[in-house]
Amino acid sequence: YCTQQGASSLVSQFTRLAMDGTANFKPYFCPGPDGVLSWPRAVAHLKKKGYAGTWCMPAEYTGLTHEEEQQYAVRDLTWLKSLVEG
Repeated sequence: YCTQQGASSLVSQFTRLAMDGTANFKPYFCPGPDGVLSWPRAVAHLKKKGYAGTWCMPAEYTGLTHEEEQQYAVRDLTWLKSLVEG
């Protein structure tokens, strides 16, 4: 899930109020560096614990064409590799 501009509130990203005042939640998927999860922190923690297995992050993005999704996935993979190998 994504926090738009990195620092905005999750509530503002996910909540859309209907006319009757009820909340509708819709996930918004974005590149790893822009998401809610701190991948650098997670990777550092797992490396510290000795994790040496497979690394995987979701390649799900909201509102992109197939070609754009592929470009984002390549960027995310490159970024994740830099965290794991760095």
